[in-house]
Amino acid sequence: MVHNLRMETNNTPDYRAICAKRLREARGKRSTTTVAKATGVSDSAISRYENNKREIGLVNLCKLAKYYDEDLNYLAGLID
Repeated sequence: MVHNLRMETNNTPDYRAICAKRLREARGKRSTTTVAKATGVSDSAISRYENNKREIGLVNLCKLAKYYDEDLNYLAGLID
């Protein structure tokens, strides 16, 4: 359940924070450079997504989900 993460003001889950956390977990011990080379998403963008400094777009989220072999809805925080 996603309720342990901070909520936005309208009492909905903070999907951006959830996504950031799940992207960090999915990358594991791989370097951002390794993931960047494999996906075409820059390593600085990956870092910003994982640190919740930038909102990820659908195209890059799809690229990372495919590379990590993760469900897109899971990474986005829509399912547990």
